[in-house]
Amino acid sequence: MATRGRTDDGRTGAAAAPRGPIDRGPAHGRRPHAAKHVRETSSDWVEQHAAAEAEAGAYANRSAEPLSLGVRTAAARPASAPTGTSAAVLAAAAPIAPAERAGAILDDGLDEADAGHGAQGSPHGREHRGGAGVFLRDLLVVAVLALVLSVGIKTFLVRPFYIPSASMHDTLIENDRVLVSLLSPDTIPLTRGSVVVFRDPGGWLPPTATVAKTPVQAVVDGVLETIGLKPEETSDHLIKRVLGLPGDHVVCCNAYGQIVVNDVPVSEPYVQLAGHAAASGISFDVTVPAGHVWVMGDNRYNSEDSRYHQDGPGGGFVPMEDITGRAFLINWPLDRFTWLSDYPEVFSAVPSREPEGAAQG
Repeated sequence: MATRGRTDDGRTGAAAAPRGPIDRGPAHGRRPHAAKHVRETSSDWVEQHAAAEAEAGAYANRSAEPLSLGVRTAAARPASAPTGTSAAVLAAAAPIAPAERAGAILDDGLDEADAGHGAQGSPHGREHRGGAGVFLRDLLVVAVLALVLSVGIKTFLVRPFYIPSASMHDTLIENDRVLVSLLSPDTIPLTRGSVVVFRDPGGWLPPTATVAKTPVQAVVDGVLETIGLKPEETSDHLIKRVLGLPGDHVVCCNAYGQIVVNDVPVSEPYVQLAGHAAASGISFDVTVPAGHVWVMGDNRYNSEDSRYHQDGPGGGFVPMEDITGRAFLINWPLDRFTWLSDYPEVFSAVPSREPEGAAQG
């Protein structure tokens, strides 16, 4: 007998031939084995969730251990950290570490609270505020060091002088500035041909009137002269060329108008003779005593040098102790910038002689 019932697609009609031992289950139409699968799945999820929570607690305890320097890094995570679904559950279940509640650590060592303060509250801000002070301090240090160095150089090594007269034409002309080495004659011996600056041995220079200056100008000039930026305004120094060293026999002139040093005539390319043939308009025959030199200007007919003071107390000789140093450079003006030569080739054939009274070695 045919029966009526509900087909698989929900329509009423003749019962279809049975397809197999299927139990339609409850009235809502779910298959019994499907319900069983859902229950098994739910049971498995609960067990997995419980296991994940237990694992999350253990991981949280391990992750709460103190880190060096207070910085959490990826390297501090345990090697057995869970992944996948368990890791997601773990991230949701892990408690917030105290360091995270206080503020995450930034790479530069500042926490987020400090970072929000800006430059005013950060060490970088303090550095910016102190930048001007540090610059001024460094500038002052450099200025003081430069001043000390300049004074030291001027005192022990080099002094500037300017040329006020024409007695050394054409080697030196008026208003030339020269640098003078203070190492001669004590440290570096003088040679014949050296250009030297020396104090007036006595009576070589006429008295000169002092130039009046305002107080401000006097102070400024004094400071510049002290640090070597301005040549000294001295009225008791002269500049000449050395023709005779201690012990030398110097004679003027031979039949050719040449000066003879230790019986050797010398040809001087640096002299200005103003149309004359002889190297000097004044004859002399001298032997330089120990500790002295014989000097002459290159402008031979316009220079009051050793020749003009033979009748004076010193006999025209300049004591070594009065020599300030050897001029070696014209440093101003720039178009005359040049080294001052001693002309060693001029005196290369001149033999040395010991001064009279010197101890024989």
